[in-house]
Amino acid sequence: MRPDPRPLALALAAALTAAAGCTDVVEQRVFHRSACEVCHAPLVAGEPHGIETAHPWHYVACTTCHGGQDRVCDGELGGTDDAPTCDGDWVYDKDRSHVSPGGGPRYLKNLSPAALDAVPPDYLRFVNPGDLRVADRTCGLCHQAEVKALRTATMRHTAGELAVARFRAGKQGSPLPVAAAVDVADPDAEAGGACAVAALTRFDPPPIAVASDAPRDAPTVANAVDQLLAKSCLGCHLASFGENRAPGSFRSSGCTSCHMPYNLDGRYLGDDPRVDREAPPHPARHELVAAPPSFACTACHHDGARVGPSYEGYRERGGGAGPAHPGIMGVALYGNDANFYVTDEDTTNDWDETPPDVHFTAGLRCADCHDGADVHGDGHLAADLQCASKATCEGCHGTARARVALSPSRPRLFERDGRVFLRTVAAGVELEVPQVVDAVTPGSPRFTERAAVAMGVAASGASHTDSVACATCHSAFVPSCYGCHVTVDLTEADVYQATGATVPGRVTAERGAVALYDLVLMRDETGRYAPSMPAERLFVTLLEPDGAGGRVARFRERPRAFTTDDGRVIAGFGQRAVSPHTIQRTSQLGNCDRCHAVGSAADPENAALLDLTYGFGTDRFDVVACPPGDDAPCDDLAADGVTYRLDAVVDREGRPLVAVGHGTSRPLTLAEMARMRAVVVPAETPVPDDAREDPAWPGPLPPAAPGPSP
Repeated sequence: MRPDPRPLALALAAALTAAAGCTDVVEQRVFHRSACEVCHAPLVAGEPHGIETAHPWHYVACTTCHGGQDRVCDGELGGTDDAPTCDGDWVYDKDRSHVSPGGGPRYLKNLSPAALDAVPPDYLRFVNPGDLRVADRTCGLCHQAEVKALRTATMRHTAGELAVARFRAGKQGSPLPVAAAVDVADPDAEAGGACAVAALTRFDPPPIAVASDAPRDAPTVANAVDQLLAKSCLGCHLASFGENRAPGSFRSSGCTSCHMPYNLDGRYLGDDPRVDREAPPHPARHELVAAPPSFACTACHHDGARVGPSYEGYRERGGGAGPAHPGIMGVALYGNDANFYVTDEDTTNDWDETPPDVHFTAGLRCADCHDGADVHGDGHLAADLQCASKATCEGCHGTARARVALSPSRPRLFERDGRVFLRTVAAGVELEVPQVVDAVTPGSPRFTERAAVAMGVAASGASHTDSVACATCHSAFVPSCYGCHVTVDLTEADVYQATGATVPGRVTAERGAVALYDLVLMRDETGRYAPSMPAERLFVTLLEPDGAGGRVARFRERPRAFTTDDGRVIAGFGQRAVSPHTIQRTSQLGNCDRCHAVGSAADPENAALLDLTYGFGTDRFDVVACPPGDDAPCDDLAADGVTYRLDAVVDREGRPLVAVGHGTSRPLTLAEMARMRAVVVPAETPVPDDAREDPAWPGPLPPAAPGPSP
């Protein structure tokens, strides 16, 4: 809305009196305030007060976005948009100004994508002009390229949440996506290169039948995992409003999911007198933002790799004993209670074991690194997240050989007086961006000996940075969740998030132990050594009616079965290379003895630590599957009571024990391990005698003494 000119009652008359020698004729022009403004920005002392200007960069009328009628006249409407006239009476009637739901549902913010597809487009536009089903008529009037690209973007269809999980469960033969939250196609997929797929089909798996139709076999376990995905893992995508039922998860759909942020509790904080401030969900204010705040991102990105909480310096409590003196957030978020998130591992000391990422501390939002095609997509259906996201550390900090290459296409990154700066996207604050080459070049004010050893270019021309990802040495912690216990109860019903159908099989999940300081190396999709974290260490229990009003277990604590390329049948556990978003200038997680031998290469003093890093695992997080005595054996995996070492990624012969499913990413080979072990370094990380059995090991170390930043 725009500031309204002074209203002129019902008429402004020019009456030329007989005394002036004119006939007694009155010419009437009728002016009018928008019906939207009369209700949502009423006059106070002659000035409009109320709803905020939604699009502050350029005037956009209410009806341009929301549709409906802002000028309702019981007569003939004339004049112009700025000075409309009515030869009858102006009508201020909510029902005539608003768009009718047309016999469909009035409340839309808990509907599945399938149900939203059936909502009359005019009403959907009225409730949320940013929904992608109608955005061509609203946001797309000016932002056509972004709206077009977003229709195939990963954030709209969330196929990545399904593809690898179903691959590990044996439900599809390839980790490439085939199912999504919505039906979507890319008619020009070939132009997207190797990263693109042609089409995705809405995910709507059939419910599991009971008793004789549910054998105790691997396909039934895989079907149970499909129930988990359909009922618990599709709340985060732009094709729907999300769950909108717990603090931190309130949001809209489509463009406005990010660009019109919601407060954590979903309550309106603005001045519109017609909005109930105690009734979520409403946007925090009726204002679009060019750069979404980070909490708009964490509404979805708090799960999975947990990059949202990690970036801000807190983590899940998880299932184990937990720290003795934790600092608790004390705020219920994302459907978890106020005791669920830990902000400090030990409140008795004066340092933070899980500090916020240095970029967060400096004031960078998610949008400062992830912008443009990284968020909106490039117009093609990306095969995986690595294809969709292009943000890199080198894109701002350069390499060990050269400063970052500046480009007019990135005006926020610029050079002044020989230094590189980034202008933050929201606040416009200018922050100096340290360059790696300065940290490894003697004579530079930022030079440090440790940086030169770790990242410098040797006489041979090689640098650690050629083969080691930045996050490997610079991450403060990696939240690794070992074991997730999933129960599908066929005696109760639950709702599919993609279709809204209610079917038998209520799904619940309980997290296992959380370790924070495990550095398990993998080769990422760029071929570099990178941190990794467990993915879907799932154990499934299927409950069914017992015929007497109760329930009985069809099977308990059963892992999925995955057949490897060499014909071995292993548990369908996952492991994935990650960038934990916990970057620090120096970090104990990146100590040299995490990868290299202490004492001797043949008999290293830190053998337990190297076994953890290389992926051989320990005995800290063992789980017994298909407990002995259960009448549901793990026939296709092993005998009853097999024990799984949940931090193991490869066996001693170097054969993978996990299904990675992310492009060319893979565990280390024995030859790669041997090359790292051949380098002998001083001890830095404590390795107690009981390290292999102690779930609290490796623990955090005090932060390194501050020094020049690399």
